[in-house]
Amino acid sequence: MNITRENIDALNALLKVHVEEADYKENLEKALRDYKKKIHLPGFRNGKIPLNLIKKLTGNALIAEELNKMLPDTITNYINTNSINILGAPLPSDKNSQIDFITQKDFDLFFDIGISPDIKLSLSKDIKVAYNSIILDNKMIDNKIEHLRSQYGEIKISEISDEESLVVGGLVQLDDTGNKAQSGIAKDKVMLLIKAITDEDIKLKFTGLKKNDTLSFDIRKAFSSHADISSLLGIKIEDVPQIQPLFQFTFTDIYIFTQADLNNVLYDKIYGEGNIASYEDFRNRIEQDIKYSLKKESYYKFFFDIKKILKEQSKVELPLEFLKRWYAESYKKENNKNEKNFDNQFDVFIEGLKWQLIKKSIIINNNITILNEDIVNYLQIYYSKQLNDLGIANITDENLDEVLEKLFKKKEEAGYMIEQLSEQKVLDYIIQQITIDNKELVLEEFYKLFDVK
Repeated sequence: MNITRENIDALNALLKVHVEEADYKENLEKALRDYKKKIHLPGFRNGKIPLNLIKKLTGNALIAEELNKMLPDTITNYINTNSINILGAPLPSDKNSQIDFITQKDFDLFFDIGISPDIKLSLSKDIKVAYNSIILDNKMIDNKIEHLRSQYGEIKISEISDEESLVVGGLVQLDDTGNKAQSGIAKDKVMLLIKAITDEDIKLKFTGLKKNDTLSFDIRKAFSSHADISSLLGIKIEDVPQIQPLFQFTFTDIYIFTQADLNNVLYDKIYGEGNIASYEDFRNRIEQDIKYSLKKESYYKFFFDIKKILKEQSKVELPLEFLKRWYAESYKKENNKNEKNFDNQFDVFIEGLKWQLIKKSIIINNNITILNEDIVNYLQIYYSKQLNDLGIANITDENLDEVLEKLFKKKEEAGYMIEQLSEQKVLDYIIQQITIDNKELVLEEFYKLFDVK
C-alpha cells in the first residue's frame, strides 16, 4: 500500500491510501479458503465449492473485512514513521467513493486526520496567580465535631414527640368536612421528620404527642416544597397544587435521634482503637483533618486558575470539526447511541485536551521525567495519608512494597497514579517560573471565587 498526505490546513490533513491487488491478495485467498471449509451449499460436497463461486457469494464483504484488518496497522505505521502528531484517530473521509471490490482490483481510500497544534507558551514571573489559603477557625472544628457526633449517633424509641423526632404513622386525606375522603389518598408507615416541616405553627402541633394520637393539618401549608409533598404522598409533583390539602396523621411510632457522646467509644470508631486518648487529642486531630481538606480546596483553585491562565495565553487552536466527529463515535458507543448531553461533554473534553497538550509541551520542552523513586515517594505520601485515616499511624516498607505490587498489576490504577504524579511535577515546574500572590480568605469568601454559595 502506498500512502500520501495532503495538508488541508495547519490542523487538518487527508491521507490517500492507494491499494493494489497484490497488497491484499494473499490474505484474501487465505480468508476464502477458511470460508470454504465452513460454508455449506446444496449440490456441493463440504469443502469442494469453487473459490470463484465463494468470492461471488461473499461479494464485497470478505474483501472489505480483510482490508479493515490491514489498514489500521498500515496507517499507524505511516503516521509513526513520519512523526505526525495526530489527535484522536483517522476517520474515513467523505471523499471516498463507492467501491465494487469484485470488479475493481486497485483503488484509493481516503482518511481524515486531525493534527496536534504547536503550543506556544512563555512562562515568566510576569504571570501572577493567587494562592488563596482558607482561614481555619474554631467554628469549623465545632461544626465538624457535631457532624461526626450526628453521623455516629443512634435512633431510639421515644414516648413523646419533639421537634427533633422522626415520627412514623398513617396519613389519610380528609374532605372539606374533616371526614375521610372517599377514594382519597391513604398511606401507612409514612416517615416524617418534624423539623422538616416549614410552617412553625404546624410544626408545633406535631410536638408533645404520643403513640396513637392524631392531628389534622394542611399539607401544602406544612411544606413549602412541592417536591417534598410529592415524595411524601407518592404522587406526581404536577398534581400537588390540585389535591385536597387537608390530611390526618396518626402516630404509630416515635423516634428520637441522639448524638454520640464525646468519649473513647466515638474516638475509636472514627480513628481506630487507642489512637485518640482524650478530647484534646480528638479536637487536634479534627483540626489537622480540616487543614488537610482546606489545603486541597486551595490547591484545586490555584491549579484551576493556572490552567485557565495558560490556556488563555497559549491560545490553543484545535481541528474542532474533526474532533467533534471523532468524539461523537466514541460517545455513541459508550452511551448506547444516546446523544443527550453530547455538546456539554464535548466542551469538557476540549478543555481537558487543551490542558493535556500544554502539559505535554511543558514536559517535552523542559525534560521533565518521572523516575521510579518519584513514584515510590509519591505513593509513600499518598498511602500514608490513606492508612492514617484508617488509624494506621505509619506505613512500613513491607506495607509499601505490597501496595506497589498490587498497584502495578492494575494497569488502569497505575496509569492514573502516574498521570497524577506527572500533573504534580508539571505544576511544581510552573510554580518555580511564575509569581504566586499569597492571600488569606475565610471560607465564605473563598467559595465566592467559584461564583457558588
